[in-house]
This record gives sequence, C-alpha cells and structure tokens, in this order.
Amino acid sequence: MSLPQAFLELSQRIGADPLLVQSAGGNTSFKADGRMWIKASGTELSQALDQDIFVQVDPAKARHEIDHGPGDCKAT
Repeated sequence: MSLPQAFLELSQRIGADPLLVQSAGGNTSFKADGRMWIKASGTELSQALDQDIFVQVDPAKARHEIDHGPGDCKAT
C-alpha cells in the first residue's frame, strides 16, 4: 500500500506553515491495514510531496520492542 495523496498533501501543507511546525520539522503519521507510517527523524515534513520521508512500521513489532528491548520494528 502506498500513502494516500491527500495525506501527503496535508503533511506538506502543515510542514510548510511556520505557525504550525517548530524547528524539528513537524510530524505526522498514518495507520492502515495493520501498518503505521511515521515521518523519519531528520526529515522535513514540508518535503512530504518531494521525498520519501515516511518509514513503514509494524505496530506489533514496535510493541514487542517496548516490552523486550530494541530490535527492528520496520515492516517487511
């Protein structure tokens, strides 16, 4: 599944508005079909339409890491 265009456009609009986003670049996430996409650290939300800034995460793996220590919660 790819991210919906409307989500990417909204993320870009939020990221481009200095009244909504502070210096860290902003953040949005999207959940669907048991997956979660999170804006990658070190990326700018305002680049949502121009760059691949979202990392797909498996929420079950992320919960496991919270309980059992670090691992790789990226979705495969």
